[in-house]
Amino acid sequence: MRVNWLSTLAILVGSLLASARTVYADIPDAGAHSESLLQQGRDLMRRGELMAAKDQFEAVFLSTGDAEAVFLVAECWEKAAKDGEARTYYRKYLQLPFALRAAEATSRIQAIEKRKSKAPNTTEPGKFPRHVLVPLEKDRGACAERCTAADACPRPERKQSRRIELDECLANQFSCLRTCDGATVGAGACPELSPQQHLRCFPDKRPTVGAGWLTPGHF
Repeated sequence: MRVNWLSTLAILVGSLLASARTVYADIPDAGAHSESLLQQGRDLMRRGELMAAKDQFEAVFLSTGDAEAVFLVAECWEKAAKDGEARTYYRKYLQLPFALRAAEATSRIQAIEKRKSKAPNTTEPGKFPRHVLVPLEKDRGACAERCTAADACPRPERKQSRRIELDECLANQFSCLRTCDGATVGAGACPELSPQQHLRCFPDKRPTVGAGWLTPGHF
């Protein structure tokens, strides 16, 4: 499925480059229609439904050719901690006409490559490899509170079904926190924060190999 999407994208890139000045020329209100579809995907992102949002943006691009949709596909992958896929789609975005966020896409690629070069070894048992920093200024912490409001993940037990349920619950919370405006993911434990920083740190709470039931890089 992914190969077909990439192949279709490559074909569309060539087509769009050849006719960049005539996109939507004969379609009334095409821009408004595309923006409406993109907004549906953004709403999914805000709810932490990253893969559903990605699928929505892919569908938007295939039906409208809107370059912004490809940037948002890349952003979904990045928020889902899939840096390889994110970098691929940021690069695809840069090949498109009307790539109005080219500078930002380039910056995102550079950040991904920097993270990759400095990525710690997360295979050591018993360590939590990352955290997410969420700014509190814009919404007074409303996004963070929303993501963690249902902080009733099941306690880890020996039953495998409960362990999977716990993993999914914690993964959903972490994914939701990543979608908060300005949120950034870092390696290691939460750093010390001063009150002036207006940030809140949330560690990745899921058990690792040391807990006996997850593998490194599970999410």
